This record gives sequence, structure tokens and C-alpha cells, in this order.
Amino acid sequence: MKPKVLVIIPDSNKELHTWLQGVFELKLIADIKFREAAWQNELTGGHDDWNTVTELLNEEWQEYDGFIIWAPEESVLTLAGYLSLVLDTPGKPIVTFQAPSPSGLNKNPLLELGLKSQLIKSAYLASSEIAEVSLLHGDQVFRPWQCHWVETDEKTILQSI
Repeated sequence: MKPKVLVIIPDSNKELHTWLQGVFELKLIADIKFREAAWQNELTGGHDDWNTVTELLNEEWQEYDGFIIWAPEESVLTLAGYLSLVLDTPGKPIVTFQAPSPSGLNKNPLLELGLKSQLIKSAYLASSEIAEVSLLHGDQVFRPWQCHWVETDEKTILQSI
């Protein structure tokens, strides 16, 4: 039996929801369900947003084997750190990943491909035996307390300590 994984996504439009349902690779990995969370600030998030995500996790905890959280671009590290403090030993995998806001996708094929890749990687992690809060950034998986933001000439990236 495939593991049951809940994906918490930002409030989205119907088009994005339809697109997410069409990512058939996810269905090969796990029994995936989507649930929307309203972010007050879709770029940075905030304490109230992190509480909302925690409440969703608590509501759905018994039903699912793993969780994926699509975090606002600039909030992924803070959200992952918050969850690792609130859920010190969760007993189930909780994967956060950074992705553009739904309004930022705008039918851009490269952004959609990147989102699809992050969702597939996240689904594998959320289906694994790694029972902790993880942060997926590009091709790397971090523990929240072991990474930090680094400014480069080109962009801001996460690096491991």
C-alpha cells in the first residue's frame, strides 16, 4: 500500500489546482492529497502563517504518513525552523520546499518544471523513513538548524553549516 501524503499549498487558483492534480508522477509515489493554506504574506510568511500550517498538520496528523509544505520563497528556512521547534520529534516526515508563489508561475514552463521536480523529490522524502522536519532546496536536503542564507553575486542561496 502506498503511503498517504498531504501537500499543503498556498491558496491557489483553479488552474494551478488542476495542474497539480495532473502531475501523474506524484500518484506513482504516494496517495497524494492537496490542502490549501492562506498565507497573509505570500512572499515572506509570518508567525500567524506558521501557526496555520501547524494547525493543519495537527488536524491531519493521524490520517497521513508524511507531509509536504510549499513554503513562501523567503520563508522556507524560518518555517522549517519553527516546525522543528514545535514538533521536536515528529515521528513522521515533514518536508518544506521553496517555490514561487502561485501567482508567480504565470504559465512559465521552466518555473512549472522546477515546481514539478520539487514536488516529486518532496514526495519521495515524505514517503521515506526519515521522521523529521527536512528542508528541500534545489537538489539538497537540509535539517533546518544546519543551514543559513548566503548572499552571492547572483542570488540568495541556502548553505549547510
